[in-house]
Amino acid sequence: MDYVHRAEREARLARAISRMSASQRRRLFEIMGNPPKIENVGVEYWNGMQTELTGLLTSEMESIFVDSALALVEATPAIGVDWALVNQHAADWARGFWTSGGGTAQWQYPAGLAVRFTERRKEQLGENVARFYEEGWNLGQLQQRLDGVFGPGWGETVATTETTRAAVQGERAVVEELAKEGIVMVEVWQTNNDELVCPICGPRHGKVEGDGWTKADGPPAHTRCRCWTTHELPVVAP
Repeated sequence: MDYVHRAEREARLARAISRMSASQRRRLFEIMGNPPKIENVGVEYWNGMQTELTGLLTSEMESIFVDSALALVEATPAIGVDWALVNQHAADWARGFWTSGGGTAQWQYPAGLAVRFTERRKEQLGENVARFYEEGWNLGQLQQRLDGVFGPGWGETVATTETTRAAVQGERAVVEELAKEGIVMVEVWQTNNDELVCPICGPRHGKVEGDGWTKADGPPAHTRCRCWTTHELPVVAP
């Protein structure tokens, strides 16, 4: 089922990212000075940004993961799962540990996401400060440009995409625990099936895993993806 608390949790995460981003932006201009000197922005600033975003995402993703798992259980009262294991799955996943097909523990999420965002902001800062000097901008124009980089838009994108990811993973954790008890369910991709559905997700609507998509494909299948999956008992031929 779709994550019942999606709107609330997306908004909460977007606000948290926006507050963090605004604070980082203010600090950035303090460090650069006037006129701005990009060489004043050292590794400590970028490492701090990365660490702060990682911590924020870790906490929020773990919470959404567990909340989504609980929603599935509450919607299906007959389901019984070991909540200690579900919570451990949530903690491991939100801290970036996962097991590949070869059984090797790898670390990727959310720290990898924070690294990518930090590197992109570093590039955007360099591009805009260069234009400040090349095109004769004043400080207000630079600040306006960086509002787009550090503004609420990217926070909303992250919140939408990562809420989808955590919610789907939370339900999958419950289904994995059920499989250990011999209750095997199939996963079905769901969209709103309206005119806003993208060309990536539209063809997957109502398709079971393996029929044109795998877990590695999502959801989310792309940024701002709000798809979800449902889990059903397999149909047994008469």
